[in-house]
Amino acid sequence: SSGDEYDAERFDASGCQVTVPHEVIVCYTPAGAVGQAIDWKVVVDGQVSRLPSTSVAPPSITAVFVDGVVSTAGGTPVTIAGRNFGIRDNRIDAVTYGVTGVEVEASACEVTEDDVEIVCVASPGVGAGLRWRVTVGNQMSPLSPLGAGTISYSPPVLSAVTPALGVPTQGGRLTISGSEFAHEYASRCVRGLLVAPLS
Repeated sequence: SSGDEYDAERFDASGCQVTVPHEVIVCYTPAGAVGQAIDWKVVVDGQVSRLPSTSVAPPSITAVFVDGVVSTAGGTPVTIAGRNFGIRDNRIDAVTYGVTGVEVEASACEVTEDDVEIVCVASPGVGAGLRWRVTVGNQMSPLSPLGAGTISYSPPVLSAVTPALGVPTQGGRLTISGSEFAHEYASRCVRGLLVAPLS
């Protein structure tokens, strides 16, 4: 069982054999074991051993797949391929992404293929070329490699500016309509630039 918050989670080793009488037992770790400082118990004729611990290899990301750009409103499925994600029944601590891989947390993350694939839903946000991290068993993956794929949110799309004519030269109020304005991020991200048309 794990030695941290996973105390209630038990993994049963299989195929255990004594290979050196009284001294060495060889076992196989089960599929889906995740975490670090995992305590081991050996029971021989009802007597329980003391507790050495081991750690499973941390997760790693090899590829990130998304169909096109991601809406600033979120909701786009993202597939993450890699290693050591655990099995479908395992809990995922967090899947995050951003410039350093931790700024935004994805939602509804599930292991969809044992150990090698996670599918998440992108959260509302902004930015381009965002990289990923996966945390399972209290172990965080390295930042996804640049060549593994990134996600980018949609750039803003303008459909209308009103009034189109008659704006005072000393300045005035404009209403800009469109999409992908980043919602709650807009107040700190939006900047305007007035460009005079060529004559």
